[in-house]
Amino acid sequence: MPEIRLKYPEYTEVMLLKDIKPGKSKVKRHKKKPVTDLRRSQLQKMALKLQLDNLDDTQYHKLCNRIVMLQNAHDYRKPIPLAVTINRQTLVYSFSWQTRESVVKYFVSLANSKGITHEHLDEKHREMVNSNYSY
Repeated sequence: MPEIRLKYPEYTEVMLLKDIKPGKSKVKRHKKKPVTDLRRSQLQKMALKLQLDNLDDTQYHKLCNRIVMLQNAHDYRKPIPLAVTINRQTLVYSFSWQTRESVVKYFVSLANSKGITHEHLDEKHREMVNSNYSY
């Protein structure tokens, strides 16, 4: 303090304490990547349902089995199969394991629209799978 007073005579101990006092430190939040792929978003929804809903034994076991199946498929990076039936003809369209939920929902809404054919769906599926454009 005496060295400071030599250079700055008006400087007091109260001023020194205010200058030295540490300010409130902000706690940095870690950024989380948003969950966009279909299986992880379904897993999150099921985990939330498991926590919040009061399920009986059969519903609980059914939900747990579904969670295990989705988790295994996600761990082994298996493609997402989507069976579509039009005019009593069923075809399975598969999407990459990383496909976003919105893309699959768009494809389902397209499949449920009137007047759609498997040829048109197949063309749209190829376009969606091979394109870098996000739907």
